[in-house]
Order: sequence, then structure tokens, then C-alpha cells
Amino acid sequence: MHHFKDNLQHLREFKDNAMGQCVSIAHNVSQPAQSGGFRNPVIDKDFPDPFCCRFGRYFFAFATNANGSNVQCAVSDDLVQWRVMGDALPQMPPWANPGLTWAPNVSYVNFNGSYYHVLFFVARDRDSDKQAVGVATSQRPEGPYQPVSTKPLINQVDEGGTIDPSCFVDEDGSRVLIYKNDGNSMGKECWLYMRRLEADGVTLVGDEIRLFKNDMDWEGGVVEAPFMWKHDGRYYLFYSGNGYGGDRYAVGFATSTNLFGPYEKDPKPIMCTGHSHGRVIGPGACSLIQGPSGGTWMLYHSWSAGNAYRACSIAQLGWQGGRPHVTPTYGINQTSPMMCAAT
Repeated sequence: MHHFKDNLQHLREFKDNAMGQCVSIAHNVSQPAQSGGFRNPVIDKDFPDPFCCRFGRYFFAFATNANGSNVQCAVSDDLVQWRVMGDALPQMPPWANPGLTWAPNVSYVNFNGSYYHVLFFVARDRDSDKQAVGVATSQRPEGPYQPVSTKPLINQVDEGGTIDPSCFVDEDGSRVLIYKNDGNSMGKECWLYMRRLEADGVTLVGDEIRLFKNDMDWEGGVVEAPFMWKHDGRYYLFYSGNGYGGDRYAVGFATSTNLFGPYEKDPKPIMCTGHSHGRVIGPGACSLIQGPSGGTWMLYHSWSAGNAYRACSIAQLGWQGGRPHVTPTYGINQTSPMMCAAT
């Protein structure tokens, strides 16, 4: 833990030091900045379940294990040109088996004069042989993160395990963790849950709240990858449905006027393979971020040509009558987030 002024100094030095030492993974690294446009995918490698947060002027993206890292991390100042960092979680906790570290989520905490970053992640619990949620902290947004417990934070063993943690911080500073039981892995119901977090960002309090389950045809028996966004006083819980390995994987959403529900699902997905005329296969596992020039941007993964890997793309999210809308794209020169304002 360290003081905020140290974080600011770290960010001032970040571009000259860390950025210059990283390896570029984006298409046309210099061209988009010159032309004011970009082409998807912006991270054209295996980068599944992307989560994005902003710290200072930099955007940090984290992803499921691949390419030799437990938790992948990349950094950008425009959401288009990304550079690979080191493994954000190089040391796994003693309870976890390596190789199945999924769906990382990072939040920033100011607690009792200490400033730090919290990483929620999923790993295979050695004792139960189920996926479970763990937690780690770091003084820097890119890590390295250190596990804070010798046991999982959440493991719903009787419901198939627990995956896809997602922290939401409301305007009043209150925190919740949203996650899902992995019931679909064993033929059981699949639910999204919510639980309160203490101000320290790592301690769970209160009882679990069931939000909603897999009960729509398009979901194909699966609801997962929750991400909360607040817009005009309403809570929008984005999630993915159907099997992630195919072209029916898609993004839907549910809304509520109260953080703790009840949530009403929109009947149809807002982003799916059909919306791109088949160019973007199985888009899902999204996170939202305010762009460098305003507007709301969605990061999501989709399958590459030949289903070789899940690359990371971005799309601007618009609003019409309180309903979000977004169109996934592949290739296509588009206006950069540096040039786009709110829609």
C-alpha cells in the first residue's frame, strides 16, 4: 500500500519507462494514430474475457490466462494501440492449480489513507476441483498482484463452483461483487449473484442475492460474464449467454432502478454474430469504459477466422430511449475513441 502521490509519480514515469519496454500487439500500431481511425480487433491474439479500467490517462486491459501468463495485461492511452505488460498475477495462491485462471477484474481502493488495486480472478481449487474466486492486491494497476488469502474467496461447490467475478463501485462509494455459479457445467441452474464488499475492497459482507438465471431461449442454458454500468440513474447489468465456443454466444442486459434488484431482462441480445453479418463470431464477455474523448466504449472478445483464438475488439455503445445499442465490427476503418464523444 502506498500514498496517492506515489501513484501519480508512477503514472508520470509510466510512458517513458514501462511503455517503451513493452512489445506492441496491436494491428497498425502507428497508422491509426496518424489517420484518426482503427481496425478491429485491437488486440489480435488470444485475449479472452477482457476487462478494462482506467487509471490516470492510461487504460489497462486484463484477460484470461494465455500466452504464458496467468493474468494477461495490456496498456493503452487511446483504447486502440495496446502494449503487452508482464503477467499481472505471476504467483498463484496455494489453493489454486495453474492453467485455468479466468476472467480477471480490477478495481481501485482508497481505504483508511491507503491506495491500492484489487484483482478478482478465477482459478481451479485444489481441494474441490471446482473453479473458485480468488483475490489479490497490488500497488500498481498492472501488478504484480499478490494473493491475500490461502483459501478461495468464494466457491459454491454444490452449485458447480464460482466464476466471472465483477466488482461495481456505486456513486456513493459502496461496493458489490457480482459473480455466477457454474451450474451449467454440471447440468444445474445457472444464476448471477451479488454480494456486498467492505470498504477495503476485499472483504465480503452480508448474504448472497440471487439476481437472475438462465431462462431465455437465446441464452442456451448459460448466463455469465456480468458487468454493471450506471446510466441516467439506472443500473444496467450486461452479461453473456450461450456457449462461449460457438457463434451463438452473445451479449444481453438487464435493468433495475435499485442496485440490488429486481432486474428485468431485455428479451433479445444487443450484440451477436448476426449483427455483424457473420464477420464477428461469438462476441461476448464485455466490459465498458468511458473513452478518452467521452462516450461509452465496449471491449469484448470474439473468435478469429478459423476459431483459432478469441481476440479483443472495441465498439462504441450508444443509447436510445434508455436502451443501449452497439454493433460489432471486424476490420473496417473506424473513428478512433480519441475523436469520438458521447452518443
